[in-house]
Amino acid sequence: MLAALLPALLVPALAAPPVELDGPPVEGAVVLPLWAGAETADGSIPGGLADGADAPTLAIHVPKSPNGAAVIVCPGGGYHVLATAHEGRDVAKWLTDRGVTAAVLRYRVKKQVPGPLHPAPLLDVQRGIRLMRKHAKEYGVDPAKVGVLGFSAGGHLAASAATLHTDEARELNPLADADPLAASVSARPDFAVMIYPRITYIQPAGLREIPRLAGDGGTLFGAGATEEQLAGLSLQTQVTADTPPSFLVTTNGDEGVPAENSVLFWQACRAANVPAELHVFDRGGHGWGLGGPDSEARGNPGPDWTGAFETWLAGRGLIRAAE
Repeated sequence: MLAALLPALLVPALAAPPVELDGPPVEGAVVLPLWAGAETADGSIPGGLADGADAPTLAIHVPKSPNGAAVIVCPGGGYHVLATAHEGRDVAKWLTDRGVTAAVLRYRVKKQVPGPLHPAPLLDVQRGIRLMRKHAKEYGVDPAKVGVLGFSAGGHLAASAATLHTDEARELNPLADADPLAASVSARPDFAVMIYPRITYIQPAGLREIPRLAGDGGTLFGAGATEEQLAGLSLQTQVTADTPPSFLVTTNGDEGVPAENSVLFWQACRAANVPAELHVFDRGGHGWGLGGPDSEARGNPGPDWTGAFETWLAGRGLIRAAE
């Protein structure tokens, strides 16, 4: 089952070592228990936590010279596991090397929640954004420069953060007010980055068939997921003029999460006059993280997309332009 959901994460042993899943936070990171002090009346975490499961955390990596920007990093893993190394720790280092404070979010996945998973991951990413703003001064962050970046299922979570913060979207999140910070701190990211993201769980009319839609959605809603539920978390349907500027990367060769997902979100942004930049590379399958030489070494080569990302960040005043 796991191999079917995560074809690019399980690399053959002869090609490269296995991808680290659910690994510990990197040494030196400031690890915040995500929901400390925000438990419900019975002491539980909003959205639930299975007995014996690790509680979600936010591992904050502070650069030597913070430039004011911050990114909540959401590793992928099909909402079943978290690829905490190449889609978490490595990404945090890339960001901090450029002065950006990076916070790797260990959001809840299927095994950590009794019953349907949704809205637990959404609550976690929104809580992470709010905590970063709450602690902005402590970590040298401008609360108006807090973004979110996600890979695969983490890309779906990043897109959820970018779209499901509005009053109109509250009906999709029955626990929208569970976070005590909700009344005073915004959960809307100032920018959103989605790398080979899952976006849709429905088949848009007139588009090439996208495989494995409803089955993936069942991870969030359970086996009885309705068309209405799947449509609600097909995030191209949730883009509005209040969706933040977005940057998306995908490949023609991705059979795990086809490129059409990213295209749908980009088209919705254009229709809503939201600034959005989309890069569709020919080379690469799924799960290659930062791509380039590092992904070659892991046996899962992907495009060298970070140069374009660096240019985009610099153009938005989030990092200093390369000299």
